[in-house]
Amino acid sequence: MLLDSGGQYKFGTTDITRTLAKKQPTKQEQMYYTLVLKGHIAVATATLPKGSISSTIDDLARKFLKQHSLDYNHSTGHGIGYMLSVHEGPVGISKKNTVPLQANILLSNEPGVYIEGHMGVRIENMILTEETNGLIGFNTISLIPFDHQLIDFSLLTPEEISWLKDYNETILDTLDLPSKVKDWVDSFTDITS
Repeated sequence: MLLDSGGQYKFGTTDITRTLAKKQPTKQEQMYYTLVLKGHIAVATATLPKGSISSTIDDLARKFLKQHSLDYNHSTGHGIGYMLSVHEGPVGISKKNTVPLQANILLSNEPGVYIEGHMGVRIENMILTEETNGLIGFNTISLIPFDHQLIDFSLLTPEEISWLKDYNETILDTLDLPSKVKDWVDSFTDITS
């Protein structure tokens, strides 16, 4: 099940997508999901010189899918407006966007893959650009766990697994969750490769 959700609130606009398994996924379904996740993590951990354009990051998001002759027909990310349009230009992460990246821009990070007649996967978080020593990086501000039964951990590098563990721990450290929900999220932090 692919759930694309968001809303506009006094404190900001949200746009988050998760793909969830409604039954035990096949190895092939896990592979599709994991390739998208690898692209998502590649964007989340990317750093590039201030003023760079986003096509380099778009290439990172598609890299693992392309190794399997797969791709998606939408941008990897878009600007997110505050009390404006959820898809707010002019900045974005795409093959064609030429607006230079700078600090304090809110973007989406949403690679995907769609297998006609079978399934679709999209993973979307909101990321905030940050500048450190002339480099632009990204701070993931969406705090919702990924469905671990869809992940083939054998396809992830130790660095990707570490990012995933850190992300799950950030959820627990940041949000004041009811104990039942906290236990559920905590189950996602116990990642074994």
